[in-house]
Amino acid sequence: YADLRTPRAVVDDLMRREAWEDAARSLDALLRRAPLDLDAHMRADFVFARLGDDARQAHHRRFAEGLIRSIVERGDGRSLDAAWTVISTSEQYAVMMALGLEPTSQRLVHEDGHAFDVHEVSFAHDGSPAGAVHFNIDLPMAALARKLSARA
Repeated sequence: YADLRTPRAVVDDLMRREAWEDAARSLDALLRRAPLDLDAHMRADFVFARLGDDARQAHHRRFAEGLIRSIVERGDGRSLDAAWTVISTSEQYAVMMALGLEPTSQRLVHEDGHAFDVHEVSFAHDGSPAGAVHFNIDLPMAALARKLSARA
């Protein structure tokens, strides 16, 4: 479990400035540290499209699509019993974005020894309510607990 907030902030800044070559290098470095980072693959898809690098764009798009499938094929996300399991908090937001959903509120739920993030969402295209999506966050919570206990 790596803290990727700083590398993500660098990539965000480079993308805002449309510094595509630098963003590509930063994403390559980020993905060397966290090769299963869905958000980074989605950003790389976008950056390599801007650079006109069709092969690298396609690679990152296929990788991101595979990661998304691996999450959403295990349940429908509409209840705690059918919650999607994620390995990071950012993965939740990447999945919602890929599905055309925007979170409007979020709450943490503990039930039967598991932790869940429940997001009320709306459709990105028109803002209309779309219900709730449920994510099992046991893995990122366990990683956070290990990190905090190592500091103590």
